[in-house]
This record gives sequence, structure tokens and C-alpha cells, in this order.
Amino acid sequence: SADLDMAQVNAVVGGAANLHASDFADGKKPDEAKGKLTLTLTAKGEAHTLWVGAATGDDVLVATSDSPQVYTVKKFSIEHIAKKPIDYRDKTIVKIKGADLTSVTIDAGNDSTTLTAGKDGKWTAAKGTADDSKVKPALGGFENLTASGFSEEKDEAKTGLNKPSGRAVLHAKGRPAVTITVGAATKDGDYYVQKSGSPDVYLVKKYAIDRWMKKSADLTKK
Repeated sequence: SADLDMAQVNAVVGGAANLHASDFADGKKPDEAKGKLTLTLTAKGEAHTLWVGAATGDDVLVATSDSPQVYTVKKFSIEHIAKKPIDYRDKTIVKIKGADLTSVTIDAGNDSTTLTAGKDGKWTAAKGTADDSKVKPALGGFENLTASGFSEEKDEAKTGLNKPSGRAVLHAKGRPAVTITVGAATKDGDYYVQKSGSPDVYLVKKYAIDRWMKKSADLTKK
């Protein structure tokens, strides 16, 4: 089984525990609040089920197994708990400390940079002179590169992964090489990203990719 994203689990549990209705949906039956989401939480051996139904303006219909009353709840409150099974999976893409990297090739558009770690801990560049004050912060972006979610879109033409905007090939001590391919940017401020050996397409915040997806001039001394 896949590792859990415990932050996501805790967010859903917390959101459900603190969920408040905005009003009573008098005249509505519990069956009318079923269809969009079913969430069952067990506390002290007792199961509590929450059903979320159709939207009515800025609210959604909600019913619970604890009461025949149907409620309306603000959409934004439900968004915190309305997660698909895939959203609970660990979203870590790569976790490699800079000190463990032996070489890195970074592509940004048509620009490519290959960096190699020396025995003295300093980096050298295939082109130009590597600037450790720029290289080390950039490579720090691989210490815990985590996605914000998984993309439902898998079409390479639509994600831009057929014509990548960037790529990183990471070589580290005692582990196989890892390739991270960056596709197009989304309208929500993410990049479509794929990791070698995985069919998943991740959504990664733009700032997390921009931290390391640098051109040669951004990693070498002028």
C-alpha cells in the first residue's frame, strides 16, 4: 500500500471535527444530501457518517448518521474534507540532501547545466565556474520536493510533458538516478511534473520548481 500523506489525513479529520452548519435545510430528506461525498469517521468505537449532496448557491446539503436533520454548509468548509482517495497518498517526489548528490543536470528551456560535486564539497560546472552560493540553495530544492496534489489530466500534450519546460537528472550516493520532468504551468500556479518510473502526474507549486530550475548563468560566476 502507498504511504499516507499524514498532513492531509489530519486536515480532513480536523475539518470534519470542526464542521459547522450555516443553516437548517428544513423540508429536505437525508437521501437528498447523498451523492457527492460519503465520509465515515470512527471515534471510541462508534462510526459517524457524513453525507454531502448537491450545491445550493454557496452552500451544500449535508446530512449525518447522528440526526435526521439536513443542514446547509458553506462550500469552502466542505472543500477541506472533500478529498479523493488519491489525495491521501504521500506526495513526496524526491528527498535527497545536497551533501548526498554527486552530480546534477538541470535543463531550463533550451539551457542545460551539469554540476558535479568535488571531494572538497565544492561544485564544478561543465560550462563556466560554479558559484556555490547559488548552487547550494538551488539544490536544496531537492531535499524535500513535495507536490501539492495529483493531476487528473494525464494527456502529455495538455500537461506539456511531451515538450518539457525543464528537467533535472539527479545522481546520489547509493541510489539509482532520478529524473524529474517539468511540463506546462497551470492557471492555478502549479507545474505538471512527472518522476521517472512513476505513472503519476503531480501538481507542484511554481515556487518549488523555480527554486532549482535555473539557467547556467544563474548557477555560475559572472
